[in-house]
This record gives sequence, structure tokens and C-alpha cells, in this order.
Amino acid sequence: ILSDYLSKNISTHFSIRYLGQYFSEYILRKRELNNAKCYADLARFEWALIHAIDAQDGSPITLKYLQNLSPEQWPDLTVCRHTSVTLKQTTTDVIQFYSAFCQGDEAQSIIQSRKNDTNYWLIWRYDQAIQYRACDEAEYVALLILEQACSIGEFAARIEEDNSTKGIVTDPQQLAVWIQQWAQEGLLISPE
Repeated sequence: ILSDYLSKNISTHFSIRYLGQYFSEYILRKRELNNAKCYADLARFEWALIHAIDAQDGSPITLKYLQNLSPEQWPDLTVCRHTSVTLKQTTTDVIQFYSAFCQGDEAQSIIQSRKNDTNYWLIWRYDQAIQYRACDEAEYVALLILEQACSIGEFAARIEEDNSTKGIVTDPQQLAVWIQQWAQEGLLISPE
């Protein structure tokens, strides 16, 4: 499959880094490949890892900085998510799948045990190390909103509006917990 992909997708960029950017779509078009969706999810996950490495740095908002803010300052604080953050939605437990591949384990049992539930993933870089973890739909939606810089007050209003259309209830205290957690994880930056 890889040889066929390389013969049909000649690089037009001076860097070999971009050669695999369409590999997941190519896998999905291979009808003869069993479990193509699982392998495409894995390819997209690996591409997100590369993005996390290459993304620009930003000015992180630290937990200490947040703790020094008065409650009156919180609504006006402008934040956005770190440029290295990639959000993925899959039907595969891609982290378990990825770990099995990295350890040389048989991935077939993971593929066979998969459910068609939606999984939400967060991939980013913090302190020069790649991080990834699962998240729930509400957190996924919240982080989608933070792709664009906004104040905490605007963020709270947008998350409430967006989640209410999806039937997701988000407690205002949960937003404060997320913001503090994201600051600890290096997910928030000050827009330049």
C-alpha cells in the first residue's frame, strides 16, 4: 500500500515531511484493505503528532498567572488554544491502536474489539514533548471554540449556546476547571 501511495503521490514540496499528508484519505479509498477506517484513523493520529512537533510556540497562560487574577479580571482575559493542538474525532480507540503498533503488539484484536462509538482526542506539545489524551464531547466542543481568540466571558457564552443546540449541559464551574486544567497542560496561550 505504501509503495502504491508513494508512486501516485509525488512530493511537490522541498521537504519530505509533507509526503504523508494525504495517506489517510488514500487508505480510505483502498476498498481491498480490511479495516481501512482504523488504519486511516491511525494515519491521521500520526499526522497530528507531526503537526504538534512542528507548530509554532505561543505565550503560555500558566496556572500561576490564572491564580493571580482577581475574579473581576477573568471575564476579560483573552485566550486561545495553543497552535500545536489538534482535535480528532474517530470511531477507533486510536491511542490504544497506536500504542499497540509502537510496542509491536498484534493490533488485530484491538480492531476486532472496537465499537462504533465516537471517540474524541486531543494531541498537543507541552515542554517540547508530545502529549495526547481522550476527552469527552463537551470538552472537544469547548476546545474547538478556542481555536479563535476570545475573552473568557465570550467563551462561556459561546460554549453555552453551542452546547445547548447539541443537548450538552456544561456547568459554569466545569469551564473554570477546564481552563485551569488546560493552563496546567500548556493548552492555552495569549493571542499575539
